[in-house]
Amino acid sequence: MVTFWSKLPQSVDTSELMLYIGEGVSDGKLTDLDGKSTGYINSVGLTLNTTAIKPSNLSSVDLFPYSLSIVNAVSTLIEGQDTWDTVIKYNLSKNEDYEAGACGHKLVLERIDPDGESMEKTLTFGTHWTIGNNKSYSLTSNSKLHKMYGGTIRINLYDEFQGRRILLGNQAHTLTYLKAPSDVDEQR
Repeated sequence: MVTFWSKLPQSVDTSELMLYIGEGVSDGKLTDLDGKSTGYINSVGLTLNTTAIKPSNLSSVDLFPYSLSIVNAVSTLIEGQDTWDTVIKYNLSKNEDYEAGACGHKLVLERIDPDGESMEKTLTFGTHWTIGNNKSYSLTSNSKLHKMYGGTIRINLYDEFQGRRILLGNQAHTLTYLKAPSDVDEQR
């Protein structure tokens, strides 16, 4: 598998792009690994098929070679506390037929509260999110929501490369407001 990237002006018609791969030559022989090629032989042209990424629900996200499914997310605000929590339940698998690195891509999770305030977290597979089924990931934020009694939380998932983002998918869920336990409940 070969990965490459290039910055292109927006005016370029990507349907006409070709990638040419060949063996580099200089001074009548193959170029050394660190050398500079003056020409190419045995080149092959590959048509580049561009595909538009359409954001989807996070119940099924293709992140080649990974597949992610967010099963559910629960956000909780407890009366009188300075923080609110989100627990995301997910399934993550990896196609082991391929050896692929991040290649400069970052996975960014954005959580937007009912007031429109957002919090972002850059995620790494294997560190923040592990492969397997019925896994969970928790986020905690300082609460500016102390006057809220519920609402909707939106989760957006982005692929970020060279500072530019593509929305892969999003999902909304309810913020659950829980009353603080009373002194009577705590004494039991």
